Parts: sequence; structure tokens; C-alpha cells
Amino acid sequence: MAIINRLWNLRIPRQAQYKNIYQPLFSRSLSQSVSLRTPDSNTVPKAKHDTSSTAQELRLALRNFASSVVVITTTHPTRPQEKVGITLSSFTSVSLKPPIISFCVKPPSRFSKTLHESNRFVVNILGTKQIPCSRAFSTPNLPQDPFEEISHSLCPYGNPVLDGNLVTLHCITERVLDVGDHEVWMGEVIQVENNHTTNDSPLIYHDRNYATVNDVLTLSPTEEID
Repeated sequence: MAIINRLWNLRIPRQAQYKNIYQPLFSRSLSQSVSLRTPDSNTVPKAKHDTSSTAQELRLALRNFASSVVVITTTHPTRPQEKVGITLSSFTSVSLKPPIISFCVKPPSRFSKTLHESNRFVVNILGTKQIPCSRAFSTPNLPQDPFEEISHSLCPYGNPVLDGNLVTLHCITERVLDVGDHEVWMGEVIQVENNHTTNDSPLIYHDRNYATVNDVLTLSPTEEID
């Protein structure tokens, strides 16, 4: 028993084992904790070194990344005539339990300011017939209100819902993070509307061009994931 206890005391701690394995990959010690947020805000510290060249490389590389196209819409809570919308390709699902989605917005902007005040918004997932919608809300500082040209209705909370959506998600703000030069918005989905009568395909953005799923060759069916 004494021999066993001596061998047990000489064992390599689990954390030390991991440190030896990952030290060539990471210069930071695994014993150091990394805080992504400051104590009093949801702010992620900005990089302390020049990242301009990497940013440009990333911008070019992400042109190869195909994404869906959505328009986020909201209305000022006390001034219903102030409706705003923005076209984004940074939309993604975060969680199903609870149902959380996210997207990114670059402040300052009128859209960001209004969204901070409303804390309710609609995710309009666009189909191929809605390219004019995408273009209308992708150009900042338009002299004319896009909602005057784009057909839409208002949900019970007063937020615009674009006509012809493939999917409409009604959301409330879950949290907002300041990351780099963008805000990462996370919203809890409180209602889902699937438009089964639109007879349209999802609109895709790739290499600064619009595309459809019909342009993509299906190689093999994917496995269903719970």
C-alpha cells in the first residue's frame, strides 16, 4: 500500500499533462484564466496589435463563404413612424433550448440606436424573389424610406414583416456583446412563421453575388442531427 501511495503522489497532474501537450500550440499558460468581458460591461477587449492585413485577408477569404440573406427590422417603441431595417448575412442559430439566434451590426447607426431602444425585432429570411428587399436595406443613408417601396405589414408589436418571406422570426433581445468594431446581438425567438405557400428557394449571398440553392450541386444528403 505504501508503494501505491508513493506512485500516486508522483503522478503528473492532469492540468500539467494538458499543458505539456498544448504548450507548443498556445503560448498562454492553461493555468491562466482569460476573461472575455470586462467586469462592468459586455465588452470584448480589442486586439493590441495591428490586424489590418489579417482583416483584409479575412475579407477576401470570406467571399468563398456562402450565407443566407436576412433583413432585420424593428420600430421605435414610442415613435411608430420610425421603422428601420438592415440587410445582413451574419445571421446564425445559436441555441434551440432556449431558441436563440444571433447577428452582427456595426455601430454607430440609426438601426443600432433604434434596436437598443426597442429590444424587439423581426428576422426576415429572404427568398430569391426578394432580391429588391435585400438591396433596399443594404444601402445606408438612403434619401427615401425603403419601407415606402417594399411591401410589408406590421406585427402586433409594430415591427415590420416583409411580404414574401420564406421564414419570419419574431424575437426579443437576449443580450448584446461589443466585439471588435461590431455588436453581436442575440435574440430569443418567441414566434416562428414558415411560409409554405411562397413556392420560393432561399436567397444566398456568395462572392458578392446573389445565388440560389438551385445553383448548388447536392453531393449527398446530410445526416439528421438532434
